[in-house]
Amino acid sequence: MKRASKKRQTKDPIKQDPLPQAGDSTYRQLQELLDGSASFWLFASATLLALTVARWIEYWQQRVLHPVFWTAATIVVIAIAAFKIRRLRGQIKDLRLGIRGEMAVGQFLEQTRSMGYRVYHDIEEKGFNIDHV
Repeated sequence: MKRASKKRQTKDPIKQDPLPQAGDSTYRQLQELLDGSASFWLFASATLLALTVARWIEYWQQRVLHPVFWTAATIVVIAIAAFKIRRLRGQIKDLRLGIRGEMAVGQFLEQTRSMGYRVYHDIEEKGFNIDHV
């Protein structure tokens, strides 16, 4: 006798994307900023720092490899990373403030629904978005 196997439902039960919430596009910008440039420079700095320490240890142990190249590369990458991350800090601060502002306005506008108004948040078009309608 063959047992009937239950197949797991693989289709998404939600047919439409949920409506955007206040601050969604600004939050996405913040995530892209954090996931992109900052992560790369932090990773590059940490990697080169580890390589430099390893090369100095080899040098102190009387090995042939000289660590001057790795030291110079590490200093250059850390300097670039510090410059880029310092510039990103201002953008990150502005985006976080923007998200908080959009959410506060969105919450205030949501209260108007009880008066019969319709409220839409974060309508995106090519090259711009409208925070609230």
